[in-house]
Amino acid sequence: MRINTMLLLVLAFVGYKVQAQNNDKAVEQNNLVRNGLWICSTPVSTIDLDRKLVEASQNGIKLTHEVTEQLVQQNGNCERLDADNIKPIGVFPEASYQIVRVSDGKQEGWTPLEMYVAYMRFHVVRKPETK
Repeated sequence: MRINTMLLLVLAFVGYKVQAQNNDKAVEQNNLVRNGLWICSTPVSTIDLDRKLVEASQNGIKLTHEVTEQLVQQNGNCERLDADNIKPIGVFPEASYQIVRVSDGKQEGWTPLEMYVAYMRFHVVRKPETK
């Protein structure tokens, strides 16, 4: 339980740094992650998706839901996860790649850290209810 709190604090700090570096992309992503986010089955797929999102944004393409979905379909190993209780369950150990493993309790996968931090602006991660 304490490790989850520490993980969330680290994610929030890193996310703040990422947002400061890529503010335009983060603002555009806010609308993309209001009801969920995209997850990938492997870290490599997630890194590729993140690279495509950054390149599209840098080329002046507005990252709408439709544009992002096209990029996801090109990737092939990613899908949309619509949920309001997505929680971090791990991080990729390589510091140069900022991706996080997430789960809603039913599905899990990898997502770019910046996308997860943007998602967290709209959602509160709740403690599981005790039985």
